[in-house]
Amino acid sequence: MGCATLLILLHVVAHLVSGEIRLGLIESDPRLVRACDFAIRKARADGVCRESIVLVNATGCEESKGHEAAGGTANAAKLLFEENISGIVSSRCADESWEISRLSYFENIPVINRIGSSRTLLNNEQNPTTVATATTTVVGFAMAISKIMQFYNFTSYDIVTSTSNIHDKTTTDEFLAVIDLNSRLIVLIGDTKAAGHFYTKIDLNLIVTSGFMFVFACEDAPEMCVSECRDQVRNSRTLLLTHKFDDGAATFNEILKNISFEPLATVINA
Repeated sequence: MGCATLLILLHVVAHLVSGEIRLGLIESDPRLVRACDFAIRKARADGVCRESIVLVNATGCEESKGHEAAGGTANAAKLLFEENISGIVSSRCADESWEISRLSYFENIPVINRIGSSRTLLNNEQNPTTVATATTTVVGFAMAISKIMQFYNFTSYDIVTSTSNIHDKTTTDEFLAVIDLNSRLIVLIGDTKAAGHFYTKIDLNLIVTSGFMFVFACEDAPEMCVSECRDQVRNSRTLLLTHKFDDGAATFNEILKNISFEPLATVINA
């Protein structure tokens, strides 16, 4: 989420301000709010941050639920001007995060960006007050795929996403009809459900024996990326691109065990 990184930044800022640190968080999922609160408590317990921190939560990224678009941006402005926050963990929606980053630029407060798929948000010259904390980014994936192409002497590639027509194809001939036959590198971008759906819609063995290589770019922990397509990934010798997350499942379980505790920081739902 970027909470730990923001704590380090605010630890420095704390020496320049008096009183408590008020940290804004644009998040609608109460589980993630509790996870951020747990990160704050753990940082204090480990001595990383000794200052008093108030977590001020407001909703965002809710357009799919029928709420007004850019509601997270409006809530971020409210936190800034009415709640006097010292920094903010931004929305999980790219549009809202972009708007919040521009707001932070003019108000000169640090913003933690949790989105790794937006090149605009990763531009530090354009967003000097925004810090990217996503463990995987579109830039990192592109660099990794470039290295793979160089190593295997590929000159082109095809990208398959959850919206590609390729997902509706069921035969090898149809699969070959919608991709570049001069390319032997297929880059699948999505989550485990998208990958599982893709693998079940094609004759995987025939595609592999035809000389194609698959690369699965996934933003989740490795265990989660292959949870619904483990056998297909192994049988097709798919290269999995994800962030390094040692024993990710155990880490997530440990977090889930702790976020139900009473918060050490005060959570205010603005």
